[in-house]
Amino acid sequence: KQWYQRRVAITAGNRKRNLADITIKQKPLHDGEKFVGQLTVMVQEIDGSFSNVIQVEKNDAMQELNCQSKSRRNKKKKIPLFTGEEVEIDLSHNDQDSPVIWMRVDPDMFWLCDINLQMPDFMWNALLLHERDVVYQHKAAQVLPNLSSSHTTISTLSSIILNSKCYYKVRIQAVHSLAKCISISGDPTINESILVNLYKKLYGSADNEDITRMNDFSDFPLYFLQQEFMRAIGKVKDSSGMTTPTIVHFLYQQLYYNDNQRNNFDDSHLIVAIIDGLTLTVPQKADSKQEQNLKHIKMVLPKIIAMLNVDKKMPSYQQIVSSACLRFIAKLIQYGHIMDNLKDSSIFSAHLKPGQSQHVRCTAIQLLTEFIKNENSERDLNTILSLVEFDGSAMVRAHTVTQLYRLPLFHRHQDSFLNTLHLVQRLWRLLNEHLDFSLRCHLAQLFYTLYGKTTPSCIPSSNFGVVIDLKGQTARSNVAGIPPSIRYSSPFDEKYSSDEGHNPERKKKKVPTATLR
Repeated sequence: KQWYQRRVAITAGNRKRNLADITIKQKPLHDGEKFVGQLTVMVQEIDGSFSNVIQVEKNDAMQELNCQSKSRRNKKKKIPLFTGEEVEIDLSHNDQDSPVIWMRVDPDMFWLCDINLQMPDFMWNALLLHERDVVYQHKAAQVLPNLSSSHTTISTLSSIILNSKCYYKVRIQAVHSLAKCISISGDPTINESILVNLYKKLYGSADNEDITRMNDFSDFPLYFLQQEFMRAIGKVKDSSGMTTPTIVHFLYQQLYYNDNQRNNFDDSHLIVAIIDGLTLTVPQKADSKQEQNLKHIKMVLPKIIAMLNVDKKMPSYQQIVSSACLRFIAKLIQYGHIMDNLKDSSIFSAHLKPGQSQHVRCTAIQLLTEFIKNENSERDLNTILSLVEFDGSAMVRAHTVTQLYRLPLFHRHQDSFLNTLHLVQRLWRLLNEHLDFSLRCHLAQLFYTLYGKTTPSCIPSSNFGVVIDLKGQTARSNVAGIPPSIRYSSPFDEKYSSDEGHNPERKKKKVPTATLR
């Protein structure tokens, strides 16, 4: 267990000529033991890639690795990689006194741990462009936006996105990282047009890049990349944290002019990606700066509702289009941008009924749970709990309870409109009556999340105790103040005794008494 809970932070730097400094810090979780052993470090230098084995001790320490190459001041030549390939690398941003270009720690992944490698941004840029290890390429694409959002980083990520030889998941991560760089950059020259122009280069028409060509999913990497482009473009924000009207208008055009007539494959997932991108552009507040965005979003709403209705007649795969449309409408309801005739939970409740796909039912459950928490709707809470009691799908019942404890309706000892005695009684009855072991575990987790190990605050004082009759030398339990459903498992309750529940023909047991001696 300790192997999976160990984190290793490694800081790589250059301090002296022909030396590479490495600082190793272990952070075991839950007071686990620190690892002692050997660790492989692959150093990419001017003259090639060299493997070094260092000894890891319990205490944090810094170690120096001897470099096999001399400094390359005023030298230009091709650099061999560990695969034997020779490439030309721009070293103008690197340290002129060190031959180290980048490092890879534990390249064969022998350690079962989370390695946090810290290097300067120019090393990550070179690694992302020229390394052939896709694991470290993916890690470099994740790390770069947190280190720098300069033009060099933007150029590196753009090159990876346009490189068809690069692994498609690395390109997908580069798209999201580029969107993050654009959002956090304070440079006015770095804006959303960079990401939009890259999309037009890859998917624009040959005659005019501003016109998106007809769908052609024969190239699967480009197909998956196109979906993530839509979501990444929806994440782009300006310096004030707002979505620009250019982004909303671009996504609206992609949805409106989507053409799949000559494509051999279904475009449902692409439509879902475009709707998800539009969902990310919904502003939280309707101020003067967002009037134009809201105008475009309200133009999209009729098409979204039309697609939701069409998906019922001609359903997509698992009705994923309906799920995306419901998420878009839920976001508008949450931020108060929806029209009055849709500003309730009826659109979600309608998709809870059997006959819908499991995917869209689970989506409706999740959105209805969020609506219940935001609006304190007791009527919708009863609808959700009715699914747990009476629905015929075990997956829907389990998913419903899971959503309730992952998104708690209220916190422990919190005064909430939903924190009622009726809810406690209903959950306790479900917890003790249900025969499904897995569902009972989920219900126990829900009850613990809402109330903990203490008595729920909404339960009145029960005055529980033992009444002793000294004259008759008997003792009787006083359970009159406890609601029957709370004391379902109590041996003192003759109505809910286990023997009667299993065999109704048996005679009712008397309340047990104890004789004093």
